[in-house]
Amino acid sequence: MRETTETLYGDVLLILSAHERPALRSNQQNWRRVARAHCNQVAPAGGALEASSASAHHACMIEQEQERRLQIRQWLMHGYSVDGG
Repeated sequence: MRETTETLYGDVLLILSAHERPALRSNQQNWRRVARAHCNQVAPAGGALEASSASAHHACMIEQEQERRLQIRQWLMHGYSVDGG
């Protein structure tokens, strides 16, 4: 999942105009930090032996990645905007 998101991000970054790229880079860095913090809060991974905790955390990250791909596609379709970017 992460690889798919990162590939889409890279592809969109190449397509955007030069003045839009820094905003997307910043947005992506912020998203990574927020997504990890969100999943660590709602579904802590726990210890290595706690499979159910690790599964819940993994499911949370999959959901975050899916939402992110939708956001990145918005950048592709509409570029940066003050409201959405």
